[in-house]
Amino acid sequence: MKNKILILSLIFNLTACVTNQELDKQPPKEEKAEQDQTAVRKEVSSHQKEFKSCFDVFHKVHPDLYGKMVVAFQISEKGEVSNAEVDDRTSTLKDTELHSCILNKVKVMRLPAAPKGSYMTVRYPIQFQAAP
Repeated sequence: MKNKILILSLIFNLTACVTNQELDKQPPKEEKAEQDQTAVRKEVSSHQKEFKSCFDVFHKVHPDLYGKMVVAFQISEKGEVSNAEVDDRTSTLKDTELHSCILNKVKVMRLPAAPKGSYMTVRYPIQFQAAP
């Protein structure tokens, strides 16, 4: 199977303008991969409030809780998430209960589908810090 690795970040913002004429033409593979990446980034970013709700619960109990959590998962050709896990090697936030809460949110997301016959592997860093 063809495997695409997408590195996404909550910090990245993208604004795009597309005309009807541009929608009618088939983009080259590199453009298509970038469009896929942008669509996945946008959809995952739309769940920030859910991720923050997990953090807020655990931050009340552990006020010194902050850091980065890198979530890795695969997206099927149906847009379903599988194999979701926290990358402990690159995550600085080590609270396993918080990991569990975030992973439960990620596992039920519906995302833009991977190309037919393949899947996309996503690594998504989420930065958590207390509000000033």
